[in-house]
Amino acid sequence: MQKTTARVMTALLYTEQDTMTPADLCAQLSISSGAVSTAIRQLIPIGLVKRVPAPGSRRDHYRFREGAWATLMSQQNAMLNVMLDAAQEGIDTAGKDTPTARRLHEMRDFYTYMARELPTQIENWRKQSNADQRPATADRTALRGSSMATLMTQGRSPLAAVVEEGKATARLGVITASHLLERLLSAAA
Repeated sequence: MQKTTARVMTALLYTEQDTMTPADLCAQLSISSGAVSTAIRQLIPIGLVKRVPAPGSRRDHYRFREGAWATLMSQQNAMLNVMLDAAQEGIDTAGKDTPTARRLHEMRDFYTYMARELPTQIENWRKQSNADQRPATADRTALRGSSMATLMTQGRSPLAAVVEEGKATARLGVITASHLLERLLSAAA
């Protein structure tokens, strides 16, 4: 994922507004309208962002999709099947009892397991998520101890950190949000 795409995605993820216009994104991120347009065109097809109507406005409005993570992971099924097929082709070509064959068998077994289990896990998540009916705005108390909470107690929003540093700096464990999304989106592509 390009850096600008990660910044637009992060801005839409962390905004306190219901939606953002391209002009909002340009102003918040100090980027051109062309850069916003390109980023939006990359984020919509993978299911992270959606265009939404705004009564009384002629401008396009965008928001981070609810259920985006499950949608993104659901798209992994195609990648899992490609990898599974590749492993099987390699096994069919490789000699028996070779180091290559052992690695390819492990690859096939892993992707077989993931292709079988991932759809069930995503469906379980969707059921749990629907049952929980989480509020649309984040519960800030859940952020205690995280770098996000630190930013907020300093009076800085996560979006401000993104704008200041020019990239997604929100930490998710030891991986930055932009790095994690880059990995996920490159796998989905």
